[in-house]
Amino acid sequence: DEGTITKITAKNNLIKDLTDIKKFQEKYGQRVSRRDTMRDKAIAQCLKRKNQAWCDKKVGKMFDIVEYRLSKINQVAIKVKYNLILMKLDLYLRLKWINLEGYSIIKEDVKYLINNI
Repeated sequence: DEGTITKITAKNNLIKDLTDIKKFQEKYGQRVSRRDTMRDKAIAQCLKRKNQAWCDKKVGKMFDIVEYRLSKINQVAIKVKYNLILMKLDLYLRLKWINLEGYSIIKEDVKYLINNI
């Protein structure tokens, strides 16, 4: 509305990229929920043969390691997607599809999002 993005294609691409990141994060949340369910089932199976402490130590630790690694992979994937947006912003600025004011505002917002993943 303020005229900072002069080309409708640039606006639509930026909105699409941000929407894709949001969907990606939502899917990750669903996967975490499924993994929690699987963890509960695995511990329940373990409890049929061993005690709570043993199951938490062995089965719980295994799931904790997987969760940690997958969360790190998720963070890297999101950072890559945000960095692609920054590269597109640079291109849009060179093509004059976005003015310097809009470029600065969007770039700072994306950098903030990257730093707070």
